[in-house]
Amino acid sequence: MSGAEEWPLWHAGRVLPGNARVVSAADPGFLFGEGVFTTLAWRAGRPELLQLHLARLCGSIRDLYGQGPALSAELELRRGVAELGRELAQRPAVLRLNWSPGAPGDAATVLVQSRALPDAPAAAVRLGIELGLRVPRGDALERHKHFNRLAKRRALAAAEARGEFDALLLTTDDCVLEATRASAIAVLDGQALTPGLDSGCLPGIARGLLVEHGEVTEGELPLAELPRFEEFFLCSSVRGVVPVRGLGGRGKTLPGVSGMHFARVFDAWERLRRAADA
Repeated sequence: MSGAEEWPLWHAGRVLPGNARVVSAADPGFLFGEGVFTTLAWRAGRPELLQLHLARLCGSIRDLYGQGPALSAELELRRGVAELGRELAQRPAVLRLNWSPGAPGDAATVLVQSRALPDAPAAAVRLGIELGLRVPRGDALERHKHFNRLAKRRALAAAEARGEFDALLLTTDDCVLEATRASAIAVLDGQALTPGLDSGCLPGIARGLLVEHGEVTEGELPLAELPRFEEFFLCSSVRGVVPVRGLGGRGKTLPGVSGMHFARVFDAWERLRRAADA
């Protein structure tokens, strides 16, 4: 069995092999990158933070396509997660929940995919800084996790080719925005800061919980201040809180796992993700 077949998907009421061809060639998600998605962890036989992920995903559908599609999408996505979950059982996995408006004259495309849950990095990671891509501050589309990931995929591929874990993205006024697949947190003057939503960053689920519970504060992270960063880490609902030891070869070596703020935020995240589903 190939890797693609090993991790099943759900589409139109059926659980299928992961390499099943289920999307129409006329689907605007395939043709134009028109659609939205979210990724979450499946652990211990259940989806983590499903309600928060659905609220963000269906909020994007509502904002972009209207209330009706959002309501039907939530019902279908819940069904897909439940039915695919019965197939996965206790296998740890990542679920990707996808929605696109569908080909002209067709219903919306709703697809739930699974893949292996990645291991946490064995040590603190290095990040690149993507200087060739600047995101306009407050870009309305960037608050949605949409299919058109080409610029971010290219930035990530370039970082990985350099042996880096991910790439930091910047705003047009040279402030740290986020990484290509996680939110960014820096410690500056003893305070753990993450860019505010007005910067144009994605409203990450892990980021949102940490801000809501006072573990991290929203604030500006100018690139010019990078040499003063005391600690740096990434956060996402799939990988959790990931310590960083280097930023694009700039500034000093950071403490990584030994950082005081990293330990606090890591423990807070583990507590919050468990409590949210209790």
